[in-house]
Amino acid sequence: FEVSAWLLRTFLALSQGDALRAEECKRQVEFLQMQNNPPQFFRGALRWNELLCYAVYDDLARVKQTFGDIEEMAKRYPGWVPHLHFAKGTYHRIRGDYAAATVEFQKALSLTAAGRHLVWSYAAGDYVRVLCEQERFREAKEIGDDFLRQAESEDLAYICNMIAMPLALAEARLGHEEKAERLAEDAIDRLKNLGATGVRLGLAYET
Repeated sequence: FEVSAWLLRTFLALSQGDALRAEECKRQVEFLQMQNNPPQFFRGALRWNELLCYAVYDDLARVKQTFGDIEEMAKRYPGWVPHLHFAKGTYHRIRGDYAAATVEFQKALSLTAAGRHLVWSYAAGDYVRVLCEQERFREAKEIGDDFLRQAESEDLAYICNMIAMPLALAEARLGHEEKAERLAEDAIDRLKNLGATGVRLGLAYET
């Protein structure tokens, strides 16, 4: 579990915005892997956490590094195929190919459902986000409203933020300032009620 433990420390540092500590932990991971590279429990599953962390930072190189393990998991377990489409969509989003990102997020969504798959809310939120990047604001609003209703009906709690924040931006660009502010404030309140700190709360305030 040693490599996995240092990976978890990396994710914690990233989630708190401590990039220097994250790099220290990552170097320790790489050192241990070079030293003896023991088999690790949950190695593939941890790649999902790693992908989410680097996606928040728009770290293209690190996101791409997660592909190998996620592809291997997708080959072995059908439930991981949506993760792979989300990873590809994230890669295209960061590099600015929003059309390709849209296609990959659509594929992930077609294989998932609200409250039934971990990837759904992240793919839904980033789908709305790339529609906004393409200035398809009305489409982003309509689709985002539907996604948010699904998320709330499944009581996904703070996970609703993944959709509410890009939806708030779409509403703002359409001139619906009050609704945009309400969505952003709801995202902040959900996180504060959990006692959350770090990058996710920062993104809610930024929205």
